[in-house]
Amino acid sequence: MPGKKESTSDSFENATNSALDTFDHVVVLMLENRSFDNLLGFIYPDGVPSPPPAGTSFAGASLAMWNPVPPSAVHQPPDGSGKVFVTTTKDYHQPYPDPGEEYYHINVQLWDQPNGGTSWPYNLPPAPLPAPGMQGFVTDYIEKLG
Repeated sequence: MPGKKESTSDSFENATNSALDTFDHVVVLMLENRSFDNLLGFIYPDGVPSPPPAGTSFAGASLAMWNPVPPSAVHQPPDGSGKVFVTTTKDYHQPYPDPGEEYYHINVQLWDQPNGGTSWPYNLPPAPLPAPGMQGFVTDYIEKLG
């Protein structure tokens, strides 16, 4: 209508809508997932059921999960199992020093290929990438400390 004046709220709404229309993608960059793992790993009561509860997709950590200790490691688990199991703690400063957080270290942790695999320097297994076994955390920690 000629002479109709837009209200301030209409102007704001139009400006907001037009600004949102200019985005093609929204990228969320999350760093330092340790807080998620350490604080929310045991998200369900009594540890983590397997499979995750109905209606959920995140399994979380389980006391049944473990990582192998490389046979070459100087210090082996006292029980002789060669395994380090997931545990709970009240000391959120552990482990100290921090495990490796760079791309190389993450790939060792995921695929347990500390010697570079076939795609140096990123330690990726041959393509197509298999599902990560999540069994290289102890190997990577020992390698990082070495």
